[in-house]
Amino acid sequence: MKKTMHDYMRDVPEVAGNLLKDCKGLAAGFVENLKGKEHKRYIIVASGSSSNIAENVRYFVQKIMNVPVSVMTPATFMYYEIEQAGKDVLAVFLSQSGYSTNTNAAAAELAGKGGDCVAFCNYLDSPMAKAVKNTYTYGNVPGDYFVAKGFTVSSLSLMIHFLELALAKGKVNKKQYDDYVRQFKTAIAAYEKFMKAAETFYDANKSFCRSIYRTIFTGYGPGLAIAKEGTLKFLETFGAAPIAFELEEFLHGPDYSVNKDTTVFMVIPKGSRMEDRAAEVREKLPALTDRIVAVTNDRRLTGRYVICVDEPDMSEETAVLALIAPMQYIADRICTDLRVGTETLAVKKFCDSISFKAEGSEGKF
Repeated sequence: MKKTMHDYMRDVPEVAGNLLKDCKGLAAGFVENLKGKEHKRYIIVASGSSSNIAENVRYFVQKIMNVPVSVMTPATFMYYEIEQAGKDVLAVFLSQSGYSTNTNAAAAELAGKGGDCVAFCNYLDSPMAKAVKNTYTYGNVPGDYFVAKGFTVSSLSLMIHFLELALAKGKVNKKQYDDYVRQFKTAIAAYEKFMKAAETFYDANKSFCRSIYRTIFTGYGPGLAIAKEGTLKFLETFGAAPIAFELEEFLHGPDYSVNKDTTVFMVIPKGSRMEDRAAEVREKLPALTDRIVAVTNDRRLTGRYVICVDEPDMSEETAVLALIAPMQYIADRICTDLRVGTETLAVKKFCDSISFKAEGSEGKF
């Protein structure tokens, strides 16, 4: 029987736990390659869920390395931004399988120009690994469905790699390092709790969840990545009509589109810099719709549609490892309960007609 997205979600605690058992071993090659180099900017290049993974770790990396971090799609980087990747810039290419043709083309182009770059994927025999000499594994276990496991595990792996680099370069001290590792462990435990909280929420609000279609996700800072990945999960699983906005941008036009049938998901990490603003918007939003779902680790946020795990011992940069679980679970549960999905014959014909995965990618995620 084919494993579902929920099945792969259940794998997250074990796989992530294994990464955390040997952080230094996982990141050894990466640290050895980069500890003697100084970069003034990082550009992370990725598409799809990998782009959202990049956004998920962006602020964490920027914080611990004290280096500006940009996220770009492969086509934009290759055709419009590659000249910006000078000798003091490190490009980081991300792919789950290593078979994404757009990411591989951009990586090969920069590598051919002598640009400083590294890459991450799950398969070290992939085209990406051939394009980029310094390609590293996430340490994930092969097999996934809509990157349900890969989103959190890959994000964690990248955070570990850069945290080990920051320690080696003296960007963080041992006390700070230990605190971040503790937050990682807390966040992974919270992921499992959020998965169970989402199940409880769904069972208590089945009619509400099954009627989700017109949807807006809001987030800010690191949480915007959760809003974007939630949007992608709803799009590619049951074909809903969602869109993601940074919280303040939502108030500059998109709010005009909200009506009583619109479901608004608000990602609100406890202690985040814009938490008070998010709480204010949530309080006033019932003037447009009462279909407002708050996903948070702050128990002070209460109401009918709240998915909360009371776990305050995470920064907003690490809480994102856990906050994605409710969106993944709800998307998968809607598909299962309503027996719907986006994998239609028309979609298959379209995907078969246009190249976006390299030969040999079948069954690799």
